Amino acid sequence: MNNTVENDEIKQLERSLKNYFNLFEQLTAPPRDPHMLEKLVVCVRGVKIEIYSDEHAPPHFHVVHNSEKSSFDIENGNHIEGDLKRKDQKVVQAWHSKNKETLKKVWNDTRPTGCPVGKIP
Repeated sequence: MNNTVENDEIKQLERSLKNYFNLFEQLTAPPRDPHMLEKLVVCVRGVKIEIYSDEHAPPHFHVVHNSEKSSFDIENGNHIEGDLKRKDQKVVQAWHSKNKETLKKVWNDTRPTGCPVGKIP
C-alpha cells in the first residue's frame, strides 16, 4: 500500500472517530431546558465562549475549557464564578477587551421575549 492511500485511510478514520465522539457527547449530555438557547460565540484552541438565552443578571458569558467552567461579566470582563485557572482567566479577559461589542450583540440577539434580563445598551 502506498503512503497516499494510508494517509487517506487515516484521515477517514480520524473523521469517523470525531463524528462518533461528537454523537456520543450529544447522547450522554444532560437534558437541557428546551427553551434555553445556547449560542457559541467562538471556540479557540479548545476554549468555548458561549451565551445562553433567558439568563439571570448581570449580562455575562460562559467559558468552557476541558472540564473547567466559568462565567464573566460582559460589561467589564470580571470573573464572576467558576473554576477556570487564573492564567486562562487572563486570556479570556484579554479576548473580552477586544470583543466586548460582539458579546453585547450576541447577548442582545439571543434575548427571548420576557427575559428577566434585558438587552445591553
